[in-house]
Amino acid sequence: MVGITAVYDIIIVGAGPGGIAAAVKAKEAGLNYLIVEKGEDIFSGIISSYPTGKEVYPTIPKGASEGYLMSLLKPPEKKVTIEEFYIGVKEALKNLGGLNIKTVEEFKSFHKEGEILVVQTNKADYQCRNLILAIGSNIPRKLKIYGDARPIARTLHDPNKYLNQNVLVIGGGNTGADVVITLSKLKREKGDQTKVYWANRGEKFEVVREVARDLGEEILLGGDIEILEDAKPVIGEVDESGIRRLTIRIEEYSLDDEIKIYRSMSFPMKNVIACIGFMGPAQIFEQLGMELMTHETGRKLELVILDENMQTSIKTVYAIGGAISPSYIKRSKDGKSDEVKHLNLIYTAVNDGAHVVEHIASKLKGSITPS
Repeated sequence: MVGITAVYDIIIVGAGPGGIAAAVKAKEAGLNYLIVEKGEDIFSGIISSYPTGKEVYPTIPKGASEGYLMSLLKPPEKKVTIEEFYIGVKEALKNLGGLNIKTVEEFKSFHKEGEILVVQTNKADYQCRNLILAIGSNIPRKLKIYGDARPIARTLHDPNKYLNQNVLVIGGGNTGADVVITLSKLKREKGDQTKVYWANRGEKFEVVREVARDLGEEILLGGDIEILEDAKPVIGEVDESGIRRLTIRIEEYSLDDEIKIYRSMSFPMKNVIACIGFMGPAQIFEQLGMELMTHETGRKLELVILDENMQTSIKTVYAIGGAISPSYIKRSKDGKSDEVKHLNLIYTAVNDGAHVVEHIASKLKGSITPS
């Protein structure tokens, strides 16, 4: 390990929208800060998890009380891909003189020595007064089938590999819809007659307005998309030809109390993309010694507990962005605990980062104003 030198006012773990917002705000405030990012550059997490060419939007949740607190991290109103957005942010940061960031360096843990936090990575130990965890939600959810589902892709890196193949996309949210749109558009433009099947384990597909609009446009233009509601992945197996397959159950009939008839479809696993989301890093929070609360909203969740300033149960350690989505427990000063919905959006991550650094700066050296 490299020896400890300076004591930073803030160390930020993660260089996604939330981490970058926090760093820019810290730089504006004249604070001594450092970003630690395990990827090769900023936005590594979202670029690797989004489909290639995915469009990003300046979506603000309904009922939000404020706009973007940092304009350089607001996606343009016109359609841009995640790659174009990344290039624009890189250029804006260059114009600001860059940021103090160490890439290809993975956060491991931290401990306290008095009022100082010692942050450990795979390369060095660092000291800081405040730690912001902007680590995203990059632990894939399990498909929960009988058999092995490991060969199934979790995102769309190369759409061309799915040409001339019927493709099954699992997941009724925005990411699943984005993959369906991208594949359907490519197949349509290439004259590919194969189909995109879009399956959701529930009956309700939930996408934001902009994605629903793009999906409607693709269908109107002739995209060959078949929607499978209440489709349940059930078995992963190897067939008699040695091909790994995923079977999904799409209909169920009961003859009597004991006998059921199922209608199913089977796809080669290489033709399946499971966009079923990622889990917040509850296990990581628990390992770091942070207080969690078990909460049941349809399924059992372990939610991190934060105060009104997004501080965890460990003083001077904060959690923001996708790491606390889709919800967290807010504990007020009087001890009351309430679940707070927290959409995993660029907007929420950016504003989280700005708010937390404003709070830290007000403690360290007087308040700063939003940019």
